[in-house]
This record gives sequence, structure tokens and C-alpha cells, in this order.
Amino acid sequence: MSSVTHKLDKLAIAFSAICLVHCLMLPVLLTLLPVLGSTLFTHEQFHQIMLIVVLPTSLGAFALGCRQHRQGSVAVIGGVGIALLIFAAFAVGTAWGDHAEQIITVIGGLVLAVAHIQDFKFCRHARCEGHHC
Repeated sequence: MSSVTHKLDKLAIAFSAICLVHCLMLPVLLTLLPVLGSTLFTHEQFHQIMLIVVLPTSLGAFALGCRQHRQGSVAVIGGVGIALLIFAAFAVGTAWGDHAEQIITVIGGLVLAVAHIQDFKFCRHARCEGHHC
């Protein structure tokens, strides 16, 4: 089970990185290549689709990880990151504009990535203690 948590944390960190790259690079690409703007998902649609992938991966990793290492702070930090991502994807763009959505998404992704890195470290430490490393 610990190897599943390890893989889920790595996958979730990769998804956070993809989201971050998207948020930072899409405005540049749209400026340079106007054709992409009409053929790709909108910024908001991309975030909503990514949530479909990020939510189950993150929740699974945190559930398995917290069961192993018993550090509730990981779930709390992860929950804050997920809440920020959901808020940005569904509420911020229409109320405050795309720039605010981008900023809150980046912050949420970074908070979520920090939680996954902590989960990864705590799981590794818990495995190590169990094997008397």
C-alpha cells in the first residue's frame, strides 16, 4: 500500500506542475500563436478538466498516506490547496477576471504540491521507522 501512496503523490505533484506550466505559459502561447486560442480549451475549461484528474488522485494519496503516517496536517494543507483550485475554477474567473483566477490557481497548486511533498516525506519516514532504517 505504501508504494501506491508513493506513486499517487508523485502523480499528483506532476499534475500540479502541469497546471502551473499551463497557467504560466498559456498567455504567452496565446499571444504568439492566435490559432491556439480558438482550438484549445479555454483557461477555465482546462482548470475544470484538471480538477477531474487532480481531485481523485490527491484524495487517494492523502487518504492512504494519512492512514500510514497519521499526520493530519497533510490533509488540512491538501484540503486548502484543493479548495483554492475549486474556487478558482468555478468562481473567481467570472467574478474577478482571468488574472485573479490564474493567481489563485497557482497558489492553490503550490499549496497542494507542498501537501503532497509532505505526504511523500512522512510516508517515507513512516516506512523507514517501521523497518528500523
